[in-house]
Amino acid sequence: MYMKLFCKKSDTARQYVNRWIPVVAAAQMTKKKEKEKDFLMRWIDVAEYQ
Repeated sequence: MYMKLFCKKSDTARQYVNRWIPVVAAAQMTKKKEKEKDFLMRWIDVAEYQ
């Protein structure tokens, strides 16, 4: 729901945001918050590589 609202309010395509999710998740991993590690790893693995 947050993502949908963000995209609508910012006039940003969902596909564009989805391409950045793995990058942001990887950056968050550098903060070494153990409670978030498994969650972030799932988002890093969804990247589509060309």
